[in-house]
Parts: sequence; structure tokens; C-alpha cells
Amino acid sequence: MTGLEVLLPQAKKGERVVICMRSPHYWDLGKRSRYGKALFVPLVTRGGHMLKTGEHSAVRDEILATVQAAIAEG
Repeated sequence: MTGLEVLLPQAKKGERVVICMRSPHYWDLGKRSRYGKALFVPLVTRGGHMLKTGEHSAVRDEILATVQAAIAEG
């Protein structure tokens, strides 16, 4: 089974958090920043850092909040 068959559907349902930092086209993801409940595709720098200025700060904040909530749930 591949990530397309397991990880991504689970993330869309909120069962796990997935942040696609590189090559979203490889995973058949488009230009949106969020898919379902917990699958994120933020815009990143060439070095792989999430952009945190302007409209991107809201996406980054949402990702961080989702990850922190998932960690707290354990």
C-alpha cells in the first residue's frame, strides 16, 4: 500500500496529520493549502521552510495548531 492509499485518506479524515513540504504533484495534490481535516500543502522556500509572511502566516498558524492538538491528544 502506498501513501496515496493510506496516509492521505487518513489525513483528509483527520485520523493523522500530514504536511507535504515537497513535490505535492507527486502525491496528486494541487495548489490548495489544505485538503480535508489534516492534510496540508504549505508554500515553502527552496530550503523547505514554510512561508510565514502575509496570507501564508494564517496557513502556517493553522498547521502548527493542528500538529500541537494532535500531539496533545497523544
